[in-house]
Amino acid sequence: MTHDESALRWQRILSPTRRGLFAIGGGAAAALAAGPARAQGQPQGRPPEKPKGQVIVGLSQEPTVFHPLMPGIEVDQGVWWNLFSTLWYIDPDGNFVPDLAAEMPTQQNGGISEDGLTWKIKLRKGVTA
Repeated sequence: MTHDESALRWQRILSPTRRGLFAIGGGAAAALAAGPARAQGQPQGRPPEKPKGQVIVGLSQEPTVFHPLMPGIEVDQGVWWNLFSTLWYIDPDGNFVPDLAAEMPTQQNGGISEDGLTWKIKLRKGVTA
């Protein structure tokens, strides 16, 4: 392989076409549709009766920051979402859904003061601050 052919090959790898990106996305979707059990070579079916005590997670990069209030990259966010809960989150329809909060604070339920500067958030049972 000549130097020019090698350079052209690397150029194609590093800057794929739209068709190539769709092929990569299709392959990823097929792998996800097959499910994690098939990817690991385990039979699909019912989960085990007792937890086995181990979670194996594959990440595309090494996480850089484990503190959710510090700036991080996409991989860090994936770790945060699996380790930490939020007071509330937004569902796909754009609605606020309580997570650690028992209810969404509003002026009607006394959670938000009239001037909007003071918020009182009621936590659901079993949650400690």
